[in-house]
Amino acid sequence: MPPPRRILVLGGYGTFGGRIVRLLAAKRRWQIVVAGRSTAQATAFTRGLGDPAVSGVALDRESGLEAALKTLAPWLVIDASGPFQGQEARNYPVVHAALAAGAHYIDIADALDFVRGIDRFDAEAQDRNLSLISGASSVPTLSSAVVEALARDLDRLLEVEVAISSSNSATLGRSVHAALLSYAGKPIPVRRFGVTTETRALEDWRPVEMAVPGKGTLRRLVAPCAVPDLELLPERYPTLRKAMFRAGAEFSLLNRALGLMARLVSRRMLDSLQSLTGLAGLAFAMLRRFGSGRSGMVVDVTGARGGVLVARRWCLIAEEGDGLWVPALASALLADKLDQGGVPAGARIGVNLLSLEEFRAAFAGLKIADAVSDREVPPSPFRRWLGDAVDALPPAIRAIHDDPLERGASGTVTVTRGRHPVAVLMCRLLGFPESGRDRPLRVEFSPDGTCETWRRVFTGSRFVSTLRPWPDRPRYVRECIGPLAYGFEFVPAGDTLRMEFRGWWCCGVPLPRALGPKVAARQWQEGDEYCFSVEVAAPGIGPVIGYRGRLRLDPRIELREIREADVVPLAALAKRTFMAAFGASLGAEDLAAHLEETRSLAAIRESMRNDVILVAEEAGALRGYVQFGPVDMPDLADFGAAADSDRELRYLYVDPPHQNRGIGRRLLAAALAHQQMADAAWVFLDVWIRNDGARRLYERCGFTVIGERPFKTASGVAGDPDLIMVRRRPQPTPTAAREAGVAEGRY
Repeated sequence: MPPPRRILVLGGYGTFGGRIVRLLAAKRRWQIVVAGRSTAQATAFTRGLGDPAVSGVALDRESGLEAALKTLAPWLVIDASGPFQGQEARNYPVVHAALAAGAHYIDIADALDFVRGIDRFDAEAQDRNLSLISGASSVPTLSSAVVEALARDLDRLLEVEVAISSSNSATLGRSVHAALLSYAGKPIPVRRFGVTTETRALEDWRPVEMAVPGKGTLRRLVAPCAVPDLELLPERYPTLRKAMFRAGAEFSLLNRALGLMARLVSRRMLDSLQSLTGLAGLAFAMLRRFGSGRSGMVVDVTGARGGVLVARRWCLIAEEGDGLWVPALASALLADKLDQGGVPAGARIGVNLLSLEEFRAAFAGLKIADAVSDREVPPSPFRRWLGDAVDALPPAIRAIHDDPLERGASGTVTVTRGRHPVAVLMCRLLGFPESGRDRPLRVEFSPDGTCETWRRVFTGSRFVSTLRPWPDRPRYVRECIGPLAYGFEFVPAGDTLRMEFRGWWCCGVPLPRALGPKVAARQWQEGDEYCFSVEVAAPGIGPVIGYRGRLRLDPRIELREIREADVVPLAALAKRTFMAAFGASLGAEDLAAHLEETRSLAAIRESMRNDVILVAEEAGALRGYVQFGPVDMPDLADFGAAADSDRELRYLYVDPPHQNRGIGRRLLAAALAHQQMADAAWVFLDVWIRNDGARRLYERCGFTVIGERPFKTASGVAGDPDLIMVRRRPQPTPTAAREAGVAEGRY
C-alpha cells in the first residue's frame, strides 16, 4: 500500500488554517503538516489534536519557502495565511514554490486581483499535471455555488447581492484586518444600473436581515467590500444589472467607526487605514467577549423566467462561533475532490467546482443552518404611489418609472440657473451644473421598498434626491434633499404627468407654504422618448433653477456575429479604434497604408470569409469587436509551429467613449467560448508591449507571454514590438459556463 499523501497547510494553526487541518484530519486519509512561523505554536496545536498523522513545522513563507517545500515534498499545499493583498502577494511566491515542488495548490484568498491572476499559471500547471485553485473560501467558491443553484431555472439573472456578517466573538487574524483596512475608503468596481461603475469600500453601511426558520433573525449593518465576485458574476451572467457584495461585523458601533474612518480616506484626509491594523485587532479583542457567537450570510438573486420576475434568497446562520468554519469548508472539500481525481489539471478560480449540496453536506455536525426561500418581487415604488393610474400613462413614462429593479437612463438636459446670488449658491450646493444647452445627463434609479433614489449625474456634478410616500395620501410623495423635504402630488393629465407642489418640511417640521418654492414640474412623451421639465423659483429670489431634457433607458449590449450590414460601420469603428490607440506613433503614410490593408471595406469582407468576427451592439450602434481565425503569424515559427486546429485572436477593440464598461471582457469571453476557440489546443495573440491594460486582461484569461515580434507596417518595422501570448485550452470543469453573449430584453 502506498504511503498516504502529504498535505501542507500554511498558517495551519491560525483561525481558518486550524479548522482546515481539523477537517482534513477527520478524513484520516492524509499526512498533514501544520506550517507557520512559530515552532512552539505549531507544536502546541498538533499536540492538542493528538493525531499522529498531523505534525508541525516552522516555515517562513518569506524566506527559503521553495527549498522547504522541495524537502517536505507535499502532494498539496493549502495557503490559509496570506496576505493576499499588495504587490508582494501578486508575485505569488507560494504558487511558484508549489509548482517547483510538484505540488497541487489551494488558497483561501478573497482579494480580487490575487484571485483573478491565478490564470496566468494555467499553461505551466497543465504541463506539470497539477491543479492550482484560488479563492476557495466563502467568496467566491461558496457564493458562486449558491448563485448557480438559485439561478438554475432562470432565463436571465438581473441582480445578485451577497452579504456576510461575522460574529464579534470570532477570532480574526491580523491578515484579515489588514486586508479590510487596505482598501477602506478606496474605489472598488461594482455592477450597478447595468454598467460597471465604482463605489467606495466600507462607506455605505446598510441594514440587512438574515433569517433561517427556527434560528431567529440577525439584523446587522454591512458595507461594500472588494471581493472577486464583483467581477466574476457579471462575466458569468452578462445580463446582470447589479452585482454587490457587502460585509460587516456584529457591533454597529465598530461598523460606524470604520465607515467614518473610510470617509477620511475617500476625502483624501488619510492615505490608507492599513497602519491601524494593530489598533483594529485590539478593538475587536477588547469587545470579543460581548459578542453573540452568531454569524450570517445571505445571497439574494432576482431574475426573469418567462418574462416574469422571480426573486430568491439563500440564508445561512451559524451559532456558537461556528461561522468561522464556513471559509474553511471549500479547501477541505476541494482537497477531497482533488484526491479522487475530480479536479482537472490547470490553474483556475475556485468557482463552479463545488455545488451547494456539497456544502450542505459539510454543514452537518456544525451549528450551521441554511434555507432557500422564494420572495415576492414587490411592485415598483412608482406603482405603489400612483396605483392603477400608471397603466394610463404614456409608454415612455411607464418604462422609465414602473420597474422594481435598478436601472439607468441617459440623454441630454438644458439647464438655466437663476442669477440671484442665493440662487447661484443653492445650485452649487445641490450639484446643478452651469447653464447650458443639451448637456449630457444620466439618471440612476434605485428602488428600496416604497422609496426610490434618483441620482442625476451631470458632467462634473450630481444631484441626488429620495422620493418617499406621503403617509395616508395616495399619489403624494415627499422628495427628500438633505434635511429638506418637498411634498408633491402626481396629477395625470392626458399624455402628461404633472408634479404639483403641496408643502415642505425641514428636519420633519412643517414650514409655511407661502414661504416655500414655486415648482412647475411635468413629464411627457415625444416620439418614443421620455421628456421632462422642471422650473423652480423662490420668494424674494426669483428663478432658482430650470432644467428640461429627454432620456432613454440604457440599452443592453448584444454580442453577435457580424452581418453584411455591419461592414461599413465596422470598418469605420476599426479605423477609429486603431487610430486612437496607435495613430500618434505612426507616420501619416504608414498609418494610411496599414488601415487600407487591414481595416478597409475590402479587408473586412475578406476577413468575414476566413475569420469569425463578433460585434458588440448597443442601440443599433457598434461599440466594439473581436476577430479570430486560423493562425497567421509568420514570426511564430521561432517559437514552434502552430497546428491547423490552433487559433489566433487577431483583434479586440472597443470604441474609446465606451471603454471601461466591461465590453472588452465580454467580447473576449465570448470569443474564447466560441466553438472554434474552444476546440483549439492553443490560442495565440500579439499585443503592443506598452498596452499594460490589455496584457493584464489577457493574463487573467490564461494567456502567457512567450516572446516578442516586430510590428510591421508598409515601410517596415515601426515603433515598439508586440508581445506574443498563448493560451492552452482549459480542461473541462464540472459545470459548463453560460454563454458569454446574451441579448437582453426588458427582463
